[in-house]
Amino acid sequence: MKRVLALLLLISMLSLCSCDLFGASNTPDSEESDSVTSTESDGSTEAPSDEISLEETATEEPPSEKTMLEEETTLPTDDEAEDDEYLEISARSVEAFERRFFDFEECQRLLYLDLPSDWELSAAEEGYRIAREGRVIGTLVLGGKQGSSDWKLLDTDISQGGEALCEHYLEKDGIGETLRFRHRYYLRFVEGKRRILTLTVDYSELDGDAAQHLLATVGVISKSLLDPGFGTLTEAQWGSIAILGNSFISTSKIGGILNDMHTQNGKACYINSMSRGYAHIDTYVNDEALMEEIVAGTYDAVFICGVNSNSYLGKLKDICDSSGTTLVIFPAHNESQSNIDSAREAYPDVQIVDWKGEIEALINDGRNRWDFCMDDQHLHSTPLAGYVGAHMIFRAIWGEVPTGESTYGVTQREIESILGEYASTGRVIDVDEDDIYEMK
Repeated sequence: MKRVLALLLLISMLSLCSCDLFGASNTPDSEESDSVTSTESDGSTEAPSDEISLEETATEEPPSEKTMLEEETTLPTDDEAEDDEYLEISARSVEAFERRFFDFEECQRLLYLDLPSDWELSAAEEGYRIAREGRVIGTLVLGGKQGSSDWKLLDTDISQGGEALCEHYLEKDGIGETLRFRHRYYLRFVEGKRRILTLTVDYSELDGDAAQHLLATVGVISKSLLDPGFGTLTEAQWGSIAILGNSFISTSKIGGILNDMHTQNGKACYINSMSRGYAHIDTYVNDEALMEEIVAGTYDAVFICGVNSNSYLGKLKDICDSSGTTLVIFPAHNESQSNIDSAREAYPDVQIVDWKGEIEALINDGRNRWDFCMDDQHLHSTPLAGYVGAHMIFRAIWGEVPTGESTYGVTQREIESILGEYASTGRVIDVDEDDIYEMK
């Protein structure tokens, strides 16, 4: 019996030892069992035998501080619903305008437009600040400065003023409390290269009529128009001159009108005006008999129209120089401005009496174009245009304006009613030096 009890006790003890040695594998699942790992002799831990790939365990990285900040601060920059908000702005009506002129470096013409009389322009980097009553309201800068790309284009309009082009833009920037609108005028013409001005001004400074007035008044004039050109050709006094051109010489009757001016003013000068249909400078240079007359010194001055070739201009200049004859570029109204500019650039020492420019300036100053142009296919020049050209030549030769009653080609009444003070002063416009702004 004792043996049996001892055997049972031994079995019981062995059973307890087995539980201590192997209990980890036989113990039911518990919270501790999930965290148990086997331990190597060096104390390091191994991953569980059921490996899980990195792709399965990877999670999205939390957004960085920078990304979160950008998300918090990025705001909409435009609201199309606000595009018409400018219609609610009470824009200023302008009662008085003043013509301002802009002078580019190495340029023979001035760009002009009408600006409100109370706008003050003060020098700034690359141009001028525009202010009214002490507050800066805009800028006028050299070149195509179009400002921030944030400005949104809402509307545009274009006007051609003779040789000048003006583009008008209505633009918007901002949203809500930062919303603002502006006018931007992009003005340009070409003389050798593009000459560009950009004017920007607060929308509230110009109502619709004022904005259109600026657009419509842009133009260019020759600097020579600021000077009546008195006495620039005094070497032709008491001599003879030749005027060589196309049919515009004939229709304008310039030769007869100039001769009448000399008679009325007691001046002696032989005038030979030649008119050949569709003629250009090469037409006359290739006329050997005429060139022989010039070489012989028959004329003190030659006024040439139709200069469409610098090569032929050079040939005619050499012929005139050989006899001491003064060569004068005298462009008719139908001539290309680019040809005129090219000739002046190629031969800066050749004088010019800008007949075309003077006619255009008189028209741009408010006179009717049809007083100077015939209503035909080529818009030939009228006798009034011929009077203007003759007036210019007379001033250049004699250093004074012609007086007396016109008895040829055009009536004195027509001259006074259309040309006004021009006939007695020789000035197309009387410009104050303070109204000329240098663009550098």
